[in-house]
Amino acid sequence: MRFKIERTFDSYGYVTSMLQTLDEGDGWENEGKRTYVYDPVVHSYFTERMGYDWDNGQWVQNYLCERNVITRNSGGAITEIVKQLPLFNQMLDAYRSVWTYGNADTTRATAFKYYVTNGEQDAWQLDNGLDYRDIVWKNTDGQMTASSFYDLVEGDNRVESVTIYGDDVLDGYFLVTYTDRPGEYLIKETYANREEVGRTIQKTFIDDNGSFTVTTTEYFDEEGNLTAEPTYADVQKNVFDDRGNLILESISDITDGEEMVMEAAKYEYTYDEHSNITEMVMSTYDPDTEEYTPENRIVYSEYSEISSMGEVEASDDTAPRYYNLQGIEVKSPQPGQLLIKRTAAKAKKVVIR
Repeated sequence: MRFKIERTFDSYGYVTSMLQTLDEGDGWENEGKRTYVYDPVVHSYFTERMGYDWDNGQWVQNYLCERNVITRNSGGAITEIVKQLPLFNQMLDAYRSVWTYGNADTTRATAFKYYVTNGEQDAWQLDNGLDYRDIVWKNTDGQMTASSFYDLVEGDNRVESVTIYGDDVLDGYFLVTYTDRPGEYLIKETYANREEVGRTIQKTFIDDNGSFTVTTTEYFDEEGNLTAEPTYADVQKNVFDDRGNLILESISDITDGEEMVMEAAKYEYTYDEHSNITEMVMSTYDPDTEEYTPENRIVYSEYSEISSMGEVEASDDTAPRYYNLQGIEVKSPQPGQLLIKRTAAKAKKVVIR
């Protein structure tokens, strides 16, 4: 059995269509398809993704569908995103993000609310009764597509502090400090007294390939009462090779200062002369035997060379930005990586020297 995936890209290097075909010995046949439409401002954020399965000679819409309807203010900043998901062959409103600004033309939001539907169309309720006020930004361009402040600690929109209210009562604070290395941060989640820290989340880079750890430490008991010593801690580790591909991911518990791996997977790659992956073997970790066992193997072939990504509209952003071939931005390009380099004038595939 063989699988083949054919992708098309837009001028920014993002996938616009993906066709999967299957060969079980009788030739290639359609298997699945996805199409994407992206926001004209935030080029990496899709406003529509449609998924289809090939069934009895025709494409049938599946559950991998999503629409994100964006509203902006006069200054171009996002004020609302309504996420629609499929239900009985209809796209229905499911989630809603609302940003409030001090002035209609500003890009610095001061408050945020996240709503979910209660099962009825257009019947919104605050998620967990929480709303977020008095937002202080490290930097922002008003293009917040994330629905959680945990995702607003890297990139063009980074928060420094947020005041959290539950049912209009002060609940706590979300505080973030940053290092000089882009992407590193320390989050503190506090009680109503901002000096009482209930949880910390710290991301730290561990090499020049972009490998990192995220350490979560909790300082509260089962009833939610503050404790002097940590009651729980874990470490998420992601390790990348010098081409930017993931080679290890793990989750460990920390008990009495000792780290114990609970879940892990490692990935071994074979590359061709163009740094394309020709084979990937994934192995999973067994905490009882402390050994890795091969789980699956994928062989890649028939790469299509991208000679040009085409012209893009010029902007004031002249600094180059780099993306992998899946359209994910790479913050710290490393020598040997095959990436898409985008400037204000054009986008093209390059090997980092």
